[in-house]
Amino acid sequence: MATERIIPMRDGATNQNISINTSFAATPRACIILSTQAITFTNGSGSPVSIQFVPNPINPSQPIFNNISNLPGGPSPSQPQTPNNLNNGNGSVNYYIVAGGVPYGPYAIQIGNGPLQVLISMSGGNITCTPNPSVIPTYNSALGIAGTIEMVPDNVINNYAIGWPGGDPFTPPLTSPDSQPHADGPGTTITDYDFTVSTRSPREGVGGGGGGTVKIKGAN
Repeated sequence: MATERIIPMRDGATNQNISINTSFAATPRACIILSTQAITFTNGSGSPVSIQFVPNPINPSQPIFNNISNLPGGPSPSQPQTPNNLNNGNGSVNYYIVAGGVPYGPYAIQIGNGPLQVLISMSGGNITCTPNPSVIPTYNSALGIAGTIEMVPDNVINNYAIGWPGGDPFTPPLTSPDSQPHADGPGTTITDYDFTVSTRSPREGVGGGGGGTVKIKGAN
């Protein structure tokens, strides 16, 4: 398995390097960096890959990082990218590693306190969660920062309810898309958490249902 490389920066901070192995998996799978840090990707897969960042569904025209096309399968890291379009130094993004047209992931990079934004929308009685699945990092004990998520409704008229059949992993509990950050913690299990979304929409006069998956990932 490829190992994580930390590359010194001139200002004394460090770049966060993300390594890609022969299975097109990222290490770390999810990470938390500071707004003063940059990210690089080192492709050890032996094949060219692309890095495609998932647009923020709330502000799709304000990417935190730029996509990387045709990253060679050599030992050199990509050009460093410092995060952009942050909210007071905070933000979060998911991405996929694409090889031969096949996406692998998703993986996550959180900047500061995040959060990753997920849009809950409804059309014709069908509720869609974007992005889905979504990924956030586990609690980073070295930084004392938790992975965070924020679910945002498409319309305040809708009264969405969120349920967690296997248990709610967040603090405070995430029971509705309240446009507020919700955090995992030191004791949160690194696994996939399925959730349901339901509503009766005054806007459309019908009930709706849907759901998705939040993946809490660590370094490996």
